[in-house]
Amino acid sequence: MKRLAGVLPQSLILILGIAVAHDSGAADGQVEINQLCVATGCFAGDSPGFPVQISNPGSYILTSNLEVPDNQIGIELNGSGITLDLGGHAILGPVECTGPGPSCAGFNSGPIYGISPSPALLTLGDTTIRNGTVSGFFVDCVRLAGFGGAFGILIQDLHVSNCGGDGIGIGGYATIESVTVRNAFGHGIESASVGTIVRDSVFYNNGEFGVNGANCSANIFADNGDATGVGEENCGNHIDDSICNGSICP
Repeated sequence: MKRLAGVLPQSLILILGIAVAHDSGAADGQVEINQLCVATGCFAGDSPGFPVQISNPGSYILTSNLEVPDNQIGIELNGSGITLDLGGHAILGPVECTGPGPSCAGFNSGPIYGISPSPALLTLGDTTIRNGTVSGFFVDCVRLAGFGGAFGILIQDLHVSNCGGDGIGIGGYATIESVTVRNAFGHGIESASVGTIVRDSVFYNNGEFGVNGANCSANIFADNGDATGVGEENCGNHIDDSICNGSICP
């Protein structure tokens, strides 16, 4: 016991050092994405610079914030079967939207999307995005409409804000849960399909509807639609009651 309380054996120090070096925020099997690796490409198939291009199915994790330069996309999805864990980190652009409405500075310049499919991708499927923040983009912060369709999309535990377009653009079949979307110039969530469900989420101070088109369950809406007078939400159906400015949504 005295030896353990004092100087550790060199062999044990070496083992502990290896363990600490290995603990970089990524679990076994997860591919890391961070600001440092973007310059050279974070993994095979990812060209240097933005966007970070994910083409192969698998699990990917942010191990730092990403600050995205003008006229770029943060992360571009070039395939299906992808799980993107933001690891509690943020994908950031410079757009800031404030005040009732809201009004946005940097609306006509800056990064385009935080996360988006490749324009060449016809179908986006079996994709999960979770656990972090996407903020400050001059079109949509997250665009997962797919250019030919989308299915099997899951979005969980995201904070989305300061978007010059919609907070989240989604099409096809998706589940969105436990997200917060605020200060988007357009809709909090714009859905092109009644195959999308949005639940247990919060929408605040978005210029148009908090949710437009999707099915809703147990969401909270406040101060949305002030820019256009459209109201709090335009959900396709209410599965469970949602709250609009303190009362059950009509």
